[in-house]
Amino acid sequence: MGAGIAQVALEAGDAVRLFDIDADARVQGRARIADGLGRRAARLELDANSIDEWVDSRLTPLSLAEDLESAVEGADLVVEAALEDLAVKRELFARLDIV
Repeated sequence: MGAGIAQVALEAGDAVRLFDIDADARVQGRARIADGLGRRAARLELDANSIDEWVDSRLTPLSLAEDLESAVEGADLVVEAALEDLAVKRELFARLDIV
């Protein structure tokens, strides 16, 4: 779900910082976003080069944050998309309150 939220924000032209405690999950999230953008671009009936350019331009403002602090630093909005586990969400929001 987090990748879809990030994709919509990127399509709207917003800068997005993606964070997960698992580095592999961050990389996989970026790949899911790129795939989703590619599917979206294909529905726009663009040629192959234009699809690549469209996707690349939407991915440019996406960065992967290595820690929560850098992910939220200076952010106007923080969107939480953690596992549906109340303990995980409580811990995350407690950390966000400190930052």
